Amino acid sequence: MHSPFPAESDAIVRRVPEAVWQKLQGSRLFLTGGTGWFGRNLLETIVHANTLLDTRIDVVVLSRNPG
Repeated sequence: MHSPFPAESDAIVRRVPEAVWQKLQGSRLFLTGGTGWFGRNLLETIVHANTLLDTRIDVVVLSRNPG
């Protein structure tokens, strides 16, 4: 998954305090509603944080419509 708005994703990742990303580093999260507006944006931000900060956050997403 690549964000269609990388500048926005970059701004979001950089606004979150570094301590938050450190606490989430290497964690596994369960997300419901991953195909909705909020869920998709959250996933894009986590993917960008994984790329930018090497946080290695793994997300399991529950969805009625994975496609």
